[in-house]
Amino acid sequence: MSLARVNLTKQELIDYSLNKKESVLSNSGVLVVSTGKRTGRSPKDRYIVKDENSEKIVDWGVNSQPIDKDVFNNLWQRASDFIKNREHFVNYLSV
Repeated sequence: MSLARVNLTKQELIDYSLNKKESVLSNSGVLVVSTGKRTGRSPKDRYIVKDENSEKIVDWGVNSQPIDKDVFNNLWQRASDFIKNREHFVNYLSV
């Protein structure tokens, strides 16, 4: 049995969060979630696979650090193995 929740709609995600008591709706109907101590993102933790395509178009620096394709693939596999038996959410997006 897959524990992946795939391509849920905005309303399905809201309902899921409310049902799990992970959020509340404000008086104006906005979803409110308390993320605790660790909130936001870490700009210095952004890594992009550096290859012949990205090398030319990415503004490399502190906020866009290069990572080797093999290192990325290894990390991806480790993350995939970690969530395999845990509930998780997947959204397939296109550009």
